[in-house]
Amino acid sequence: MYNLFYLHVWSQGEHDSDTQYDSLNRSAINIGLELYDWPDDDLFQSWSEFFVTNRLASKLSCSGLTGFELSPVARVSKAFGFSNMYPDFETDKYYHLKLNRNTGQSDLSLWNNSDLVVSSKALSFLRKNNVLHAESDIILPSIEAYFNSDKMYFWMKDGASKDYFLNQLKEQGT
Repeated sequence: MYNLFYLHVWSQGEHDSDTQYDSLNRSAINIGLELYDWPDDDLFQSWSEFFVTNRLASKLSCSGLTGFELSPVARVSKAFGFSNMYPDFETDKYYHLKLNRNTGQSDLSLWNNSDLVVSSKALSFLRKNNVLHAESDIILPSIEAYFNSDKMYFWMKDGASKDYFLNQLKEQGT
């Protein structure tokens, strides 16, 4: 067995109003993106769906990594602030990174339909291919134990805000 990592990927926008949702498969289809800003990394998310730049999609396609499919994003638009900051720039082509939902059975997978779990091989590949800002943490002792503990919030700085957030989760029973 190999090491697995939780990769906390930052959001760079949201789905547009024409995006449709498949409640049976718990995923979005016919996805359109409205970007807030240029993505810092070539991998980013928008409400439990993950996306990659054209550059990373090309490299992933021939990487030998398992557990994903790529499909072009149907529409890409710039949010109001983005349009004001970069009025003359065209957006890149982006791809929806559809991930395996059998956590830990492939190089890229999802836990609970929202959290990105990657193998050490995938993490190394992503770090070499402009996924530098997403924080990672090794999953120990098991996937279930990790995601049912406070460890999964490793990316939050210790202090009052993190304590408040964790207390709110406990009160809600999550």
